[in-house]
Amino acid sequence: SKSEAVRRVTIDSEVASSAHVSAPPPRESKQKGGLRTISVTERFHCRPHDLYSVLLDENRWKGFTQSNAKISNEVGGAFSVFDGAVKGVILKLEENRLIMQKWRFENWKDGHYSTLCMTFEEPEIGVTILRLTQTDVPEEDRYGNATVAENTESGWRNHIFHRIRAVFGYGL
Repeated sequence: SKSEAVRRVTIDSEVASSAHVSAPPPRESKQKGGLRTISVTERFHCRPHDLYSVLLDENRWKGFTQSNAKISNEVGGAFSVFDGAVKGVILKLEENRLIMQKWRFENWKDGHYSTLCMTFEEPEIGVTILRLTQTDVPEEDRYGNATVAENTESGWRNHIFHRIRAVFGYGL
């Protein structure tokens, strides 16, 4: 009968909703206040100088990203890469060893910067280990997209490090 079918649908939907398993909570943030830390370690087949130089050379950035780049390679100098989508200021440089920057995506909330630190080690001649730590990465951009940390990390891997290996032959 029609009333029995309606009752069955109601019961089935109540059972389904009570059996619903909620999604796991978001990955635990390493920082408070909706900020995340990104850590990436990558190996390159080159000397530290080669990689350090690429990351501070606007012409090579233009080449491996196929986008506009302006990079000052002096402490206090500004940089802009990916046609202005990423901007910042160089905080500290130790030649062939460290690059530290204030760094932000254009779609982050106004005035918010992360701190980026890249270190370069050479455990054996011709192999460079780059360790990247980026703190104060917001969980959301100004539009409420909650994938900022994941997109930033995959951007480093896929749009920067992978392309550097492919364009300059630094792959392993």
